[in-house]
Amino acid sequence: MICLYEFKKSLNMVTEDEWVAYVKVALRPDHHDYTAVDEAIAKLRVDTSLPVAGSRMGKLRADMHELLDENNVEAAMLEKKQKKLVVGLVNGLGRDGFRQAAALSLAATALRGEPEIVEEDELNQMATSLEVKKHNKEEVVAALRAAPDKALANGMTSHLYDRLRWILERYVDSFRVALDDDPPVKVPPLRVRLKPNTRPVKAKLRRYPPWYEVLLEDHVQQLLETGLVKINPYSRWVVPKKITELRMTVDHRAANALTDPLVWPLPDLESDLSKVEGSEIYFDADVLYCFYQLPLHSMSQDMFTIVTKLGMVTPTRVSMGARDSLDAPEHTTLHGLDIFVQLATVGWTAKPDAAVQHIKQALLDMIPLAHSRLEDDAVLYTDASLDHWGAAVLQLPQGQLDHPLSEQELRPVAFICGSVKGASSRWAIIEKEAFAIVEPCKRLS
Repeated sequence: MICLYEFKKSLNMVTEDEWVAYVKVALRPDHHDYTAVDEAIAKLRVDTSLPVAGSRMGKLRADMHELLDENNVEAAMLEKKQKKLVVGLVNGLGRDGFRQAAALSLAATALRGEPEIVEEDELNQMATSLEVKKHNKEEVVAALRAAPDKALANGMTSHLYDRLRWILERYVDSFRVALDDDPPVKVPPLRVRLKPNTRPVKAKLRRYPPWYEVLLEDHVQQLLETGLVKINPYSRWVVPKKITELRMTVDHRAANALTDPLVWPLPDLESDLSKVEGSEIYFDADVLYCFYQLPLHSMSQDMFTIVTKLGMVTPTRVSMGARDSLDAPEHTTLHGLDIFVQLATVGWTAKPDAAVQHIKQALLDMIPLAHSRLEDDAVLYTDASLDHWGAAVLQLPQGQLDHPLSEQELRPVAFICGSVKGASSRWAIIEKEAFAIVEPCKRLS
């Protein structure tokens, strides 16, 4: 291939000196003098002797590539100096009026971006990105303090008002006014299935006005810092991003067309309203950026990769507009609510509420056990009475057995006890004390 495209000869016709010269080219420093190239490009002119417009433009481009090849800067100019080449081509068009009109159109297009007509039924696949900012506890506290006041104005009693304020203040860390670097909710990640024999989708980087590009770069950087997306230079799936009202928008239409949708029934509002007939109390609940709090399966992340100025970034969460994103929140929410008892069926009064408080207090009164460690020393404390016996196994760091009891770092490992019944009830106290020592050693060895 090198002989064919570089030397324009067959392999047996290339001499050793030509190979040496070809290899030494790689040793030249990567420094380009664009001055001579700029002067040569400025002299480019369209060949008006050709009758067909397409042939004229083709000849102009061919002359430009030949000029760049002669100066050994073709690759560098095409990668780094594309705007300069476009300006050179426009200047080479010939007539001043035509050249000026082309330059004005080029400048307007660069600032205008790429317009595209989107059908109304496709708008749900054009997903706007979320707002990301650092978690501010003061904003959360201010919002939570205002919520009980609104409830009180709508008829809440003073007793429930105080109760609501206490609950919101206790669980203030569970609320957010914007997404930050919090982890996703603990639910199975959404996995999107592809249709059989599907090939990856490719998309080019779109052109945007300069102030749009600044906005996009800042927003993508925020998404990277919060872990909502990750840099993925190896993705073969790329969907383009758009701009709508100064918010980043991702076009999922191409990727969605190649995926097999999840079958999940949408709620029927009329049917659901008939089920609450006769009810007197209603409430609604909202989740902040619900889609972006759900994890996206690692096997499905590549197909929603976005091409940006910072490179290709892959989302780690479900994004609105992606396939199955509308069904995933309802499915996971209903699955999570299945663990709760339906209070409307069981009923909830002051009696079960008091029972729950007793259970909580009993759990708080329990002594937490420590994990057994082979490197620590173990001690056994026992006691016996006429009818019962008991033992406690505790551990403490090596070397503390000689310390006073108040200075020992004792950690409970196990408790064991029992009743003295039958023939053993007639034992002497000293025998019962001995049994309280032997039995734990047998059971806990």
